[in-house]
Amino acid sequence: MDDILYLIAALIVIAWSLWLFIIWQKKAGLVESSPFRFILLFLPATGFFLISISGWSSISFLRMDIMGFVFYFFLIVLTWLFQFLTIPIESHLYKKIFLISIIISQAGSLIIVCFVYFLKLYPMAGISISAFFKLFEHTKGLKILWYLLNPETNKQDTFDLVNKLLITFCTYLPLTIVRMWYTSRKFKQLKHEIDELKQKIEKIL
Repeated sequence: MDDILYLIAALIVIAWSLWLFIIWQKKAGLVESSPFRFILLFLPATGFFLISISGWSSISFLRMDIMGFVFYFFLIVLTWLFQFLTIPIESHLYKKIFLISIIISQAGSLIIVCFVYFLKLYPMAGISISAFFKLFEHTKGLKILWYLLNPETNKQDTFDLVNKLLITFCTYLPLTIVRMWYTSRKFKQLKHEIDELKQKIEKIL
């Protein structure tokens, strides 16, 4: 069950990262080769990685990684939906909306990561949170959430951890391929422009 959740989470992170990469220049009209575009390409995967490793040691009262994912992906889906619904807006306005939504979502991601590790470092602070989620145990439709968060029903072994580590690192692979493809395309484009410039100079001379 955990491996399936991690796989779904990885697919969401990859799709979100590619969306940000494409919409950055295509709709928001920002600088195509901006380094922030490429930083943003890998930030969601980094957040996913940091949250996932928070669950690689035993926590007696709550699955920290799953709880982090619940908040993290709720934030991603909410931001994604907002950006998608505002696409019809004119480009110059969408640019501002896009940047504001990115700043808010990245700040929110940082808060979620810090919150998860705060609870990990200070377990007593999370007991009340654990008690809150445990209320879902007897709530129809929400009991699955407590099942996922309950460390007693989701015990991990070395094999599970290795699988999760592999899934987490694999989120970077397609993003790296996109980065390499884009760099190669821009290099070919630059080479073509240089060749055209040389031809024009030769004609002038």
